[in-house]
Amino acid sequence: MRLLIKGLKKGRRDAAIMSDVYWLRNAYYERKRRPPEKIFECCIRKGLVTYGEIMELRID
Repeated sequence: MRLLIKGLKKGRRDAAIMSDVYWLRNAYYERKRRPPEKIFECCIRKGLVTYGEIMELRID
């Protein structure tokens, strides 16, 4: 996970990071998605995000 975060901070492309961490593509994208989700959950629990802001988010 540390290599993933360091790679993202440096602006490296996904393929380059995947070759460093030796994860399968699906596992890589699943792990890449987790930190923002966790941060968002914390913001919801602390009341830093309103219901309206949550409902405005696009679901990709």
